[in-house]
Amino acid sequence: MSEPREEIIPDATQTATDILNEKISLLDEDIDILGNFQEEVEALEIDTNNQTLQHGVKVRSNQKSDTEKIIDLYKKHFFDEEEVHEEVETLSRKFDLSMPAADFLAEMTSVANINDKDALQKIQYLDSSNSLNPAYKSEVVGMSEYPRALRREVIADTEAEKNGLRNYREDTMEIVDSLDSLNRAYTNPMDVDDAIEVLEELENFEDRVDQLKDRREHELRRRPEIFDGYMESNLEEFYDSEEFDDPVLYDLKQLEDAIGEAYDNIMI
Repeated sequence: MSEPREEIIPDATQTATDILNEKISLLDEDIDILGNFQEEVEALEIDTNNQTLQHGVKVRSNQKSDTEKIIDLYKKHFFDEEEVHEEVETLSRKFDLSMPAADFLAEMTSVANINDKDALQKIQYLDSSNSLNPAYKSEVVGMSEYPRALRREVIADTEAEKNGLRNYREDTMEIVDSLDSLNRAYTNPMDVDDAIEVLEELENFEDRVDQLKDRREHELRRRPEIFDGYMESNLEEFYDSEEFDDPVLYDLKQLEDAIGEAYDNIMI
């Protein structure tokens, strides 16, 4: 009647789930790396006497300043020159920042409750040869907590999305299995009574698919109320290399096509 079960098993939701699991793992790794950066900043011995007097004028010594050490730590732990985003390059050019400092600024300003001007001033200070006092060193640790907290939020949203995909896949697979059972129970040619019974079952499957589509489309419309813009852009990035915009709607379309094929076969 229709394609074999193995040909219509929805796999976009499973592919998306695998992608989300991988992203959660990477976000967890980022949280740990930023934690290591914070620990090394806290352990950093600050030196406010790294300038010497020559003929009555302050001259920099060869020793690195406190802020240079912190930018070096950020570069060592968290900055990857091979994965620089265009946004970071733009910030670097616009504000004359080193790439690691521009990356740190991008991480801070991606958080909604951070004042962009205040964040820029802090990063510009870090990206110059300046000394630190203990209070400012602690502030740097606090600054790097913002991207850590943001990743925790993204993980929570990603887990919610993943759980939703699992529920949709279970519902979709239930219809797939029912369609497959119907396909095995009734084969062409069949008498009129059997054909009518099959058509009623197919209409039932169609209604269930429509209900799932309506539910998913409603969720997608409400997503801006549930997830912030950062999460929305991440989901687009997560699925960028895939052939689907939304895995649930993609799988439901595949199932719709299989039901449509079964209709056509009955009509024949």
